[in-house]
Amino acid sequence: MRTVLIVGGGIAGNSLAILLRKAGIEVSIAEIKPDWNVSGAGITLQGNALRVLREVGVWDAVRDHGFSFSTVGLTAPDGTVLFVSEDSRAGGPDLPATTGMRRADLQRILTAAVLDAGAAVRLGVSVESLRQDANGVDVFFTDGTAGRFDLVVGADGRNSATRALIGIADRPAPTGMGIWRASAPRPEGLERTDLAYGGRCYIAGYCPTSATTIYAYLVEPALERGVVDPAEYAAHMRGLAQGYGGFWPQIRQSITDPGQVNYTWFDRLLVEGPWHRGL
Repeated sequence: MRTVLIVGGGIAGNSLAILLRKAGIEVSIAEIKPDWNVSGAGITLQGNALRVLREVGVWDAVRDHGFSFSTVGLTAPDGTVLFVSEDSRAGGPDLPATTGMRRADLQRILTAAVLDAGAAVRLGVSVESLRQDANGVDVFFTDGTAGRFDLVVGADGRNSATRALIGIADRPAPTGMGIWRASAPRPEGLERTDLAYGGRCYIAGYCPTSATTIYAYLVEPALERGVVDPAEYAAHMRGLAQGYGGFWPQIRQSITDPGQVNYTWFDRLLVEGPWHRGL
């Protein structure tokens, strides 16, 4: 039987693992986070992603746990709705244009499906080195073990160690923008994504993620790491939200737990040339 190692057990790696198992291929996942990366504020899934999740076999669970909608709004910073547009149904007419959901819920759905599919999963471990020949790849793991596979797939994110191991030197570069994200209760009447450009931030937006929750985000010039103490994350995000109208005053009041606020930079990455070796 053909064997594939997937480095990274996030959305892409888990989905690929399930699809490969459906094709009768033996699959192993190596995920560096011991908790299988079950975390995050929220995620916006558009139709093309929903089409793949349906092929994976988890669309019904995604639909039931998420919040689907078909429009996107543009607002002024004070909350005045300027324009509402029908969003494209990129997954086809039988799927919503967009579904928002809590990222942790999506990860739990996918990890359960990976185990049901019979993939082997190793948590808290990643790849230290690779040695490829004409017939396959020898893989040496960070815990001192090794294995041999017909194919190794790097699904380990924007800072992919696998990418570097196969000799692709390109690395993400910051764009100069940073994003603050937090989960919050869903205000009554909030039923789509709205985006405000301007005000204290480049972008102020939110997305419903279930019948009772949303995730809110604010984009500002990137801050150097450590400028804001993690204990002050909630206070900093509330300060950025000050002055935005519409649903924002209610959202702002609910951002109280710094442990539930995530901050990261926006990066850009362009890899010119092949993204693979030996195929």
